[in-house]
Amino acid sequence: MFRTRLSPRAFTRAAFVVVVGITVSAQAAVILPVARTLSARAEASPVVHAPADVIVGPVYGTFTHAASAQGNNTTASGTVGSTVSAGSLSASVNGSAGGLSGTIRMFSGSARVVIELPEVTEFSVNRFRSGIDGGTSASAQVQRVGGAVVYTESISGFPPPTSLTLQPGQYEVFLGASVTGIQNQTVPMGAGFSMTVVPEPTACAVAGAAALGATLTRRRRRVALQLG
Repeated sequence: MFRTRLSPRAFTRAAFVVVVGITVSAQAAVILPVARTLSARAEASPVVHAPADVIVGPVYGTFTHAASAQGNNTTASGTVGSTVSAGSLSASVNGSAGGLSGTIRMFSGSARVVIELPEVTEFSVNRFRSGIDGGTSASAQVQRVGGAVVYTESISGFPPPTSLTLQPGQYEVFLGASVTGIQNQTVPMGAGFSMTVVPEPTACAVAGAAALGATLTRRRRRVALQLG
């Protein structure tokens, strides 16, 4: 009986043809911007700089805010930023403060971002806070508009990413941070919080993966019979 024998290389080429013949795609949920408020305040005794909040409507893009003050041998300054796109949002607060002990020198800032989610959405959440303990602080919170808090954290260092799944609706994402000068030193601070949509496989991708598995299984059996 005549049998066709396939070398391992030939089997690899055959399997490769099957793999590249299936396109696996993914779809991501969409973030809809609703509103943003950026606040900044700098104090360097006896000067206080607290400019009006930056208020943004339902638009994508990046917006920033800043405050700075220079007093008697004291200084404080910083910036607040926020970026929203269809697939992610982020907020940041960066600042520094320094001067003589016994004087007021600090910077504080916050970003409030309100978004709307048309469908259940899974996010990958990243956050960090740099700066010495005791001189810097940062916190983040996600709350359903008119409802319960679904995420809250006092941020320290660079914790690993975490996941957060949100139901359809509107949510307020908040990041607040501050820095205070200590021991006649200028203390720097940085804080950030971001949420990135985790794509879900489409029905086509799931079906394609299943078809790929079935095809490779049949081909392995066929080659085994030919080599047996």
